[in-house]
Amino acid sequence: MASIPGAVTVDLLAHPTDLNLLNVRVRYTITFTDFDVRSRLEYLECIQIFGIDQGAGEDGVDDLIADVSAAIIRAENAPTLFRDHTFAVSRDLLNEDQPPEPNPDELQARVTLTPMLPVETVRNSPTKVLNLI
Repeated sequence: MASIPGAVTVDLLAHPTDLNLLNVRVRYTITFTDFDVRSRLEYLECIQIFGIDQGAGEDGVDDLIADVSAAIIRAENAPTLFRDHTFAVSRDLLNEDQPPEPNPDELQARVTLTPMLPVETVRNSPTKVLNLI
């Protein structure tokens, strides 16, 4: 089963044209098993951005800021796949710790890989009546 053995990094970058947006950049490397490579097993790759609220004085609830990606990926005859995604997100969404909560805002990216396993298909024929004598 595919894994992400190293770090998932998240960085904030200036948006080139809109001051009301920031670019969120998420990078990581996926490692596929030999089975993944040979079978060309597909995975649904999802990236979510959360505002983390676990510090003193915060509400303890991590807020989902954005579901920013959903893609079908697979090993393309290689055991690893480097991923580098950049998404524009509103500054207002990223500024989720408002007074009286303490600042600064904390962000976290979550990457989920869900295998798209083959599923069993069963279908019956119509019932046939036999008139055997």
